Amino acid sequence: NEKKINLLIPCDLAGAILGQKGENLKAIREKSGCKVRMFKEKLPFSDERILEILGTESMLSSMTDVLVEVLKIIQDRPMTHDYIRYVPHVCTDADYADKQCGGYHRAFLERELC
Repeated sequence: NEKKINLLIPCDLAGAILGQKGENLKAIREKSGCKVRMFKEKLPFSDERILEILGTESMLSSMTDVLVEVLKIIQDRPMTHDYIRYVPHVCTDADYADKQCGGYHRAFLERELC
């Protein structure tokens, strides 16, 4: 039963988390045993990328350790400029909603709940 945590990371800080040639991310993976990846693409209409942490229910403590490690890496890193934060929005185009992270098709929001 896999659990997932997604963090939104400003692009300015993504490089610090990845490290040179991905060394930081690789060390975090090896230390925690979690699957950790940084999406290359920015979220729509924003300057943020997703850092995804995957693990089993028994690895929740390790997943939390990954969060702490990431916060340690970025805590003293200055932002080089203001960035555009990701805001999920309602899409009227189902194809767009399916292809983009976080877009919600209006039909999804208007569905009847059991």
